[in-house]
Amino acid sequence: MAIRPGYSDLGKDNRKGWRGITLWTFCGFWHGANWTFLAWGAYHALLFLPLILMGKNRRYRDTVAEGRWLPSLKETGQMLLTFFLVVIGWIIFRAETIGQAWVICKRVLSPSILSIPDMSGITGFTIAICIMLVVEWIQRDKPHPLDLRIPWWPVRAMAYFSIFFLILALGGHSENFIYFQF
Repeated sequence: MAIRPGYSDLGKDNRKGWRGITLWTFCGFWHGANWTFLAWGAYHALLFLPLILMGKNRRYRDTVAEGRWLPSLKETGQMLLTFFLVVIGWIIFRAETIGQAWVICKRVLSPSILSIPDMSGITGFTIAICIMLVVEWIQRDKPHPLDLRIPWWPVRAMAYFSIFFLILALGGHSENFIYFQF
């Protein structure tokens, strides 16, 4: 995956990588005095630890499937593993206690995850998420997914307004912003 312009270039050497681990760990303190936040930061730090110890923390900087339409089986597995590990991290972050996070993780990892879901509940929101994933994949080599390189500005403006109105129409009900809880 390419490092997008403006993103941090932390970790060119192992010393800076160790700073990143410390940063992740203490990032939890910034979010509040709950043990789940500290566990969330430490969890992400532990995910980076093997890469830093093996000196591979800066190895994967290219765009996934660069020059190809689809990723290789290895790249697909790496993306799915990364997604899974990040989701586990968000469970830790959102849980009220470490015990609650553990229970949720056990439920997520139960054999029921292999059951075939009922597809009758597909909503416009689900379809919008799928469209956004496709757009993100197609635009993976751009600085951001909505970097539409349409030369004629009225068409580009119309595309942006269409996206805006789709978000308004399919956005669902309002939720409290996560940081309002702190």
